[in-house]
Order: sequence, then C-alpha cells, then structure tokens
Amino acid sequence: VMGGRFVQGTFVGDGGFEARWVVGYSNVAAQYESVFYYTGNTGIESTTGAVDPDNGTLVMNGVTLDPVTGAPHERRIITTFVSPDEIREVGYARRGGREVKTYEMTYTRNR
Repeated sequence: VMGGRFVQGTFVGDGGFEARWVVGYSNVAAQYESVFYYTGNTGIESTTGAVDPDNGTLVMNGVTLDPVTGAPHERRIITTFVSPDEIREVGYARRGGREVKTYEMTYTRNR
C-alpha cells in the first residue's frame, strides 16, 4: 500500500468475523505503528513496537478497551514472519494482573 510504505491485511473467519489492519514503520517516531479494526466492536485499536533482534518477531504494544466492560487493558501482539506468503500473529491481554492469550491468526498472501 502506498508504494510499499505500509502493509494492509484482511482476515476472514467463521461466523462473519472479519478483521483489517495496516502496519508500517514510522521514520519520524522510529517505531512500527499499526491500526486494527474488526467486526467484534466499533473501536479502532492502535499499537506501536519494534522487531525483536533475537528472533526477528515484531512485538507491538498498546492499550485497548474491553468490549464487554469498557475498561482499558494492556495488549501485546507478537507477529512472526513464517515465509514471504505467511504471517502468524498471537495476541495477549493483561487482565487481573496477568497476561492471557486472546487469539492466534495466520495470514496467507492472496495472489
């Protein structure tokens, strides 16, 4: 997207679930920035992060609102670049003082 500056993805799952995201590197902020929205609520979530030099994964952090309670909670997303055509993403939320896995998605390039 936009001359290779951003990556845009769409995930379609069971039961009408659909998610979209855009991620790119900000030269000004010197970090990766992402926005994410999906059919589970009407909010737009944003995260920022960096590539882990030890394993090459992209680790993003942010704060989002719980769709049930409306309370803010910390969020962490780990993205693994499996191949040029496959990306695996695992999301975690901090609730009640502990981190819990909330989802795992695999994106495959549509050629």
